[in-house]
Amino acid sequence: MREHCRGTITLTEVEETRPTFALGRNEGGCVPGTIVLTLEGDSLTYTRRDAPGLDLMSQTGTLNKE
Repeated sequence: MREHCRGTITLTEVEETRPTFALGRNEGGCVPGTIVLTLEGDSLTYTRRDAPGLDLMSQTGTLNKE
């Protein structure tokens, strides 16, 4: 069984097409960190890091408009 987590994501900064969010302490074991969305043309890139903190984890993905 997969564990789910819940937390609050707070908008902390906006630079043109790049909002930055903070994921704070939460329920279910999610790792706190920073989430950055970057819009480039028809693509949206998602980057999540556990920073501030240990900065050992990074996840990246891209959504494309078809």
